[in-house]
Amino acid sequence: MRHELLQCSAAASRVALRPMLLLLTLLVVACGDSGSSTSSSVEGEIFGTAAEGGTAQAGTAWQSSLEVWPRQGNLSILYGSPRMQAEFENWLRGLGTPGEELTPVFVKIREFNDPLIALDGGWGALPEPDKVRSMSVRGMRKTLWSDLRLAVVEGDADRATDVMVVMCNLPRVCHTFDGTTRGLLATLGTCDAIGWGMRDMSTGGLELDEGQKSRIREASSWLDAPAPFGTVDVPEDDPRRAEMLVQFRNQTLPPIMDARVRLLD
Repeated sequence: MRHELLQCSAAASRVALRPMLLLLTLLVVACGDSGSSTSSSVEGEIFGTAAEGGTAQAGTAWQSSLEVWPRQGNLSILYGSPRMQAEFENWLRGLGTPGEELTPVFVKIREFNDPLIALDGGWGALPEPDKVRSMSVRGMRKTLWSDLRLAVVEGDADRATDVMVVMCNLPRVCHTFDGTTRGLLATLGTCDAIGWGMRDMSTGGLELDEGQKSRIREASSWLDAPAPFGTVDVPEDDPRRAEMLVQFRNQTLPPIMDARVRLLD
């Protein structure tokens, strides 16, 4: 939107529009999620190599899953009762065998995740981000992580690998969904989940074959870029974003890379 306005306006108009655009951006950021959709138009400036690549077909598939996540992938809904939620959360704290009463929850989780697994590492920008709620992008990591942990407990290296590949692509989808400073916070949270999953796979003693290792290595290769989420050339212009990127590089990324080495090498 900003690009179109700038091209269509004369020099004098551009000067007049800048305060208006700044005000609009601040208002959008201040509104938070509030259970509504967030757009990648005015506020959705994408930074860094993590947002590069992908396919339209895969983006459409991710769109479909994220649109229905609040009803079909949201664990708070899938639990069904406070008692079931408590049992599930207790199970998540360890790597033990879940009780049979949790089986219906896992069936729903895996039914939800299967379409993304079927993409075999595919991802892409969402074609209609306005139809996706921010909570879906944030909450997806736990839905995937639960599936992966069950696979580890079951000793199912194939399923764990499938889910890990999807988890590696989630931050890229998240970043294209909302590349703003506020959106970056959610994106970095999905990166944390990659490290959780890799550590679970190692701790659980899964033995991966070379093909499985190669899939995970390829799916996570975007993390090897010098600045996958971009840089802030003048930190004073966006101190919050600059701080978050430094924290990602110095605190978030190293444990993920260590977990990857432990799992794959």
